[in-house]
Amino acid sequence: MKKKKKKTVPSQAPLPRFVVYLVVFICGGIVMILELGGARQLAPSFGQGLYVWSALITITLLGLAIGYRVGGRIADRWPSARTLFFIFLGIAAWILILVPFQGMLMFHLQPLGPRLGSLLGGALLVLPPLIGLGMMNPFAIRLRIRRTDEAGDVSGTIAAISTAGSLLGAMVTGFWLIPWLGLKFLFLGSGFVMAVIAYLIALWGFRKKVPPLSPAVFIVLAVIFAFLRPDSPIYYKGRPIPLLVMQESNYGQVAIAEAPDFRGMHLNGAMQSLMRKDDQVSLVHYTHGLVRLMNQFLPESRKVLVIGLGGGAIPIFLERQGFDVTALDIDPVVVDFARKYMGFDIFKGKVVIEDARVFLNRTSEKYGVIILDAFSADAPPFHLATAEAFEACKEHLEDDGVLVTNYICSTAESKRKPVAGILASMRHVFPDVRAYGNPESIIPVNVMIAAGRNLEIAPDSIRFEEFIPPELTASVDEALAQILTIDDPVPLVTDDKYWLDLYDYRARLATRGLVESN
Repeated sequence: MKKKKKKTVPSQAPLPRFVVYLVVFICGGIVMILELGGARQLAPSFGQGLYVWSALITITLLGLAIGYRVGGRIADRWPSARTLFFIFLGIAAWILILVPFQGMLMFHLQPLGPRLGSLLGGALLVLPPLIGLGMMNPFAIRLRIRRTDEAGDVSGTIAAISTAGSLLGAMVTGFWLIPWLGLKFLFLGSGFVMAVIAYLIALWGFRKKVPPLSPAVFIVLAVIFAFLRPDSPIYYKGRPIPLLVMQESNYGQVAIAEAPDFRGMHLNGAMQSLMRKDDQVSLVHYTHGLVRLMNQFLPESRKVLVIGLGGGAIPIFLERQGFDVTALDIDPVVVDFARKYMGFDIFKGKVVIEDARVFLNRTSEKYGVIILDAFSADAPPFHLATAEAFEACKEHLEDDGVLVTNYICSTAESKRKPVAGILASMRHVFPDVRAYGNPESIIPVNVMIAAGRNLEIAPDSIRFEEFIPPELTASVDEALAQILTIDDPVPLVTDDKYWLDLYDYRARLATRGLVESN
């Protein structure tokens, strides 16, 4: 019986197996670098919430899907190392050339909002290189298949190696590379690696002793160009902010802006604190509103927990008034910057670096007052604005203790669903909840909220001496002028269903100075 001859698939690529597998592994890692790094690149302009991550995941999947499809067709038509060379050179070109312009591009996209803006921004940043990276898997399968009966084994091996690269890339990028290198160097490094891969492919694929010089020249010029251009400034209310220092942390981009008489702290492009240099007094009205509200319902206990440090103005002020203050923040870079640049080094109380829910779950301490002032750039962390979070706070209050917080939102009847949800969730936990703010504001404002078992106004009204800068007195007085009556029938905001993201669009823009707010 005549032996059946196996079908072969011709290929023009002389790349060794280990080179193909190594490139596939590296490409898998670069995909995760672009996805995670891209989300952090969008954060200063659009926050780090659900919209940004949804946009980046969408862009990543779209880019890979297009790459798989286009790469498969190209691999069948031009299965050569020359083709791979140009693909990788294009990836490197896009990443390296775009690095100096990322901040400026994102700033100009801010008016589009966190949904459309983050989608378009993500597409400009990472979609083209992701398409190129997506081409690698079908290309690698095409280059490695010699017989049709090994197609399953080869494609499975390529998929496993690519996934292993993505796994390592996700872990190393999130745990070390972003806070260690920063975004600029991370993107430069990724572009540099892609250009080096193009050069190595040219070494084998062009069958010349001396490979083309274009990748080497391109690497040198692009890196020099990126280093010569200054870092993009942070923009607030349409104006560039003179930066004193900026650093990537595990939780966002922390920056300190400086003027002759004051300094401000910005987290992911949104101002978190503004303080005078000489006495660490806050120049933001809502911080004084929180302190005055606390003063109005001050219990007997002198123990205070401040969740969300910022520049540290509230803990500093309360400690000066004789309170036993514990300051809590999740980000060690925020704490470090507050000490180095915002005058927080004078604070002698306890500082805890931990997630607030984790801290509340493990501690047995009780407090007279908990001030909840945590913001992840332009919105509170979702797990600190739910009924479960308020319940955790209640468990750590003394019997006459008070929770004081604020929420940025509109109070006009047609736009007040977010604050109605917050208040409904707090009333689900606390028997007495009172909210203060402009009752008919269409633009987003800070609504001050006090919650406790039984809120009783101190008869002498002033339990400790309070100082408010004269220019802020009117704003604070207006914010606390009257109790808001908001009891709209809305669902509770819970860990399972955090629906505020659907309605707080304008409030997020207001936090970044993109729409008017008081």
